[in-house]
Amino acid sequence: MTISASQLPPLDNFRNLSTENINEFHAKGHTLVKGILSGEEIATYRPVIVDPNVTIPKIVN
Repeated sequence: MTISASQLPPLDNFRNLSTENINEFHAKGHTLVKGILSGEEIATYRPVIVDPNVTIPKIVN
């Protein structure tokens, strides 16, 4: 299954992370940042995250 990049909302709302998040990422390779995505964004991106057969063609500028 292929999803067009134009079907996905942009993820360009940058936030500063807490020192705790940064340290945890450095120590464990991951961190939990609550509230970084809306429910709508999660629902839209879920197929891409969960199913390894879903692809998004690269956009070449």
